[in-house]
Amino acid sequence: MNRKVAGLIGLCRRSGKLLCGATATENAIKRKKCFLVIIAEDAGDSIKSKIINLCTINGITVKINFDKKWLGNAAGLDEKAVIAVESKDFAEGILKYI
Repeated sequence: MNRKVAGLIGLCRRSGKLLCGATATENAIKRKKCFLVIIAEDAGDSIKSKIINLCTINGITVKINFDKKWLGNAAGLDEKAVIAVESKDFAEGILKYI
């Protein structure tokens, strides 16, 4: 399961449809440019609540899974607390395996 999700996140990043980090994700949510947001379980409480509230207001699916190290590795980067998927197809694929 986690390997499939990691593979899809990596493909999404290589296709240019993955945003990493709280600021980039927040901007994408406000512009309604993303379909899925994944928050790390070990992210800070203020980031979690802020992103969850924005997603709820804008009708964007949000999941709290994995940890910062795992999310970063899946994207081929350092630790990431939040990622956003800008592709509907990738979002549906990831949700299928979460």
